[in-house]
Amino acid sequence: MHCEWKIKLVKVYLKDGTEKWLLIHLEVQGYYDADFVKRMYTYNYRIFDRYDEEVISLAILTDDNQCYRPCQYEINRWGFRHLFEFPVIKLIDYNDRVEELEASRNPFGIIVVAHLKTLETKKDDQARLKWKLSLSKALYLKGYSREDIMNLYRFIDWLMVLPKDLDLKFQDEMKAFEEEMKVAYITTAERIGIEKGKAQTLYDLYSEGVLTLEQAKAQLEKLYANRSLSEELYREFMSKIQSNS
Repeated sequence: MHCEWKIKLVKVYLKDGTEKWLLIHLEVQGYYDADFVKRMYTYNYRIFDRYDEEVISLAILTDDNQCYRPCQYEINRWGFRHLFEFPVIKLIDYNDRVEELEASRNPFGIIVVAHLKTLETKKDDQARLKWKLSLSKALYLKGYSREDIMNLYRFIDWLMVLPKDLDLKFQDEMKAFEEEMKVAYITTAERIGIEKGKAQTLYDLYSEGVLTLEQAKAQLEKLYANRSLSEELYREFMSKIQSNS
């Protein structure tokens, strides 16, 4: 599997007014990996070695394991000690702040709630439908631009997968809601494109190391089983995932 660096060079101003350039190294980790902290350390020093700029490493953990909180890598032998520590955000820690996140206009509030409710409703499709409708409708009421609504809608639709019958119910209710609001941001063609985008997103997450091979295949099979993908798309993306293993 080939993983690409995701590097962002940003200019910031410190509190004393000093201008500073920083390289931000952000990892999104969705499952337990014993080598994760070593990988964080390796990427940090490789980026520093390549660009000779200050590198800040950060991690977002999206799994539901309360005990999995990797945050440091240490080498300690014969009097030599090297400690690499990095800040971690564990999304499940925001479970008691759902109302606050829902009320926020910050798009990341919607993203975090969608993720939390996807974990919460793994075995309750009706509850997932309710939350998917609630979060999708909220996009229209927060004053977002059309582009932001489309991007967030695609993310929610990809994340909160429903069985085909409930997905059709979701689409019907959203269409009625759009007519009531006198907007039509999500066209039929765009909905079809969103379905293909789900498979592409799975492939991208696998390629970047966020999903394991087994997780990517399982989620792709679930999309196909729910008839959210045609057989042609299913075979195309399954082949791409397996060829990149």
